[in-house]
This record gives sequence, structure tokens and C-alpha cells, in this order.
Amino acid sequence: MRDLEVIQKFVEESNAAINEESLIESFKVAINHFGFYAFSCLSLTDYLNPETNALDVAELPGEWMVHYLKNEYFKDDIILERMASTLTPVEWSTLDSATTQQATILNEAADFGLVNGISLPIFVPGISPTTFSISGNEEDIDKACFPLLHMLAMYFHEALLRIKSISDLTVYMDLELTPREKECLQWAAAGKSDSVIADILNISKSTVHFHIENAKRKFNMPTRVQTVVKAIYTGKIIP
Repeated sequence: MRDLEVIQKFVEESNAAINEESLIESFKVAINHFGFYAFSCLSLTDYLNPETNALDVAELPGEWMVHYLKNEYFKDDIILERMASTLTPVEWSTLDSATTQQATILNEAADFGLVNGISLPIFVPGISPTTFSISGNEEDIDKACFPLLHMLAMYFHEALLRIKSISDLTVYMDLELTPREKECLQWAAAGKSDSVIADILNISKSTVHFHIENAKRKFNMPTRVQTVVKAIYTGKIIP
């Protein structure tokens, strides 16, 4: 199969995918055509306390993932460091490790079968920046395939966001907010503080706080802003 045919096939399958599993399998087939077998799609976030909507797809050797997390390599990973400051794809073999630890991480990745790869940043307004890495066990990479891998990654990312959005709507379908919780969130969406909302609704400031905290707990969101966004997105309130 020709390269562009592989791309076209994945685009069609990614558009039709209704779950992460089918999307991941289609992507594996596509990158295997170019000589790669592993990949990850990870939000640039605090890996010990990730955001609720963080992307965390990692189709990597299991032993390497355990080793990587156990040693907290994400704190010194030169790939993650570069992805936070570049807009273009980076081939791993071209990276100059600034520290011994960074070099160790790359060398140990190779020991686990991740000899070389390409990483690229993906920026979408409204969500955390994403690092997308595609890797394999061959040292030499045909740079001519970089634009095609970049295209595949973008389509995967877009499909993954769509699938997660559908999943969110399903998860929150049975969630019920009380009338007062809805009122408080609607005024919070309008930028009103607890004090102002209390005056508008003729209730105490602590009561407003109580209702918003309840809504945060129901949505499992850490902040009121994220709770308001989720409530609007899932149709629980209309701002």
C-alpha cells in the first residue's frame, strides 16, 4: 500500500472511530507501515496530579512505562522539555542532552526498544498542549516520512478529542444538579463572585459557596471555572 493510501485509510477509520481502542489499533497499523510500533499522546501537565481532561494514551513497552514512572523521568525528560518550547517535530537522535540524567533517559529508552523516534507538539485553544511521540527500534529514520507522521498524529489527536467529548457527555448524562446549584453556576458563568451571587439570590455567601462546592464534587472538577465549563458543555446550564 502506498504512503498516501495509508494516510487516507487512517483518516477514514479515525473519523469513524467511536472508542479509543479502535482508534489506537488503526493508528498502530498506520505507523507500522512507516517502520514504527510505539507511540504516546500525552498532555503537558503535572504527571503526579494530572488535569481531569488530560490526554494519556501511551502505547509503549509496559516495562519501560513502569520504569519511567517509578524513576519520575518526566521531571528531566528532554523530549518533554523541548516540546514545551518548539512548534516543529524533533527527531530524538538530534537531541543534545544538557544533563547526564537526560542522556540516561534516552539511553535506557533504547534499551527497552525505543531506539529512535519523532516527537511533535500539538496546540489546540482551550486544552493543555500535547506531546505526541512515535517511536521504534530502528536507529535510522527516513526523514521524508516526518510530514506524513505529523499528519497522522494530528488526525489521531482530533479523533481522540472527539471520542473523549462523546465519553464525557455519556458519563454526565445522569448527573443531576439542583435548581439552586444551577442558579449559582449560571451566575458564576457570568463572572459574578460569591458575594454578588448571594445578593442576587438573596441567600448567604456561605450558601452560595456550599452549592458551588457540591457542583464541583458532582462533576469531579478541582476548580469552579472547570465546573462551569463542564456544566455548559454537557448542557446542564445555559449561560
